[in-house]
Amino acid sequence: MSLAKLTSRDSVTINRLSTTRGTAGGQLRTYSEGNRGELPSSWTCRIQPIGGEEKREFGIRAERLAWKLLGTSNPTITVLDQVSFTDADEIDRTTRVIEPSRNLDGQGRLYRAIVEEVGNEK
Repeated sequence: MSLAKLTSRDSVTINRLSTTRGTAGGQLRTYSEGNRGELPSSWTCRIQPIGGEEKREFGIRAERLAWKLLGTSNPTITVLDQVSFTDADEIDRTTRVIEPSRNLDGQGRLYRAIVEEVGNEK
C-alpha cells in the first residue's frame, strides 16, 4: 500500500495564533484559519494516538492525550498553530503543537507533527 493511501484517512483543521492588545492593555489571543495567510488551513493525514514511551520522548505528561499526525504533504505546522480534528470516537479535539511538522525522510515523502490536547484554549 502506498504512503499516500496510508496517510489519507483523516483530516485536521489548522488555526494560527494572533495576539493583539485590548482596550485595557491586556493581551487578546485568537486562533483563526485566516491568520495562516497563504499556508494551508487543513491537512489530510493519519492521526495516531501516542503512548507512554513516545510521550516521554516529547515531554508530554502521562495523563495528557497526544497524537502523531502523518501525511505526504507539508502542512507547515508550527508551535503558533492549533490543530483541531474529530477522533475515531467522534469526539472533537483541540490540540497544541508539541513538535512542528518535519520532513521525516528528507525527501519530502512523509511529514510528521506531534500534538497534545488542551482543555481550555479555543
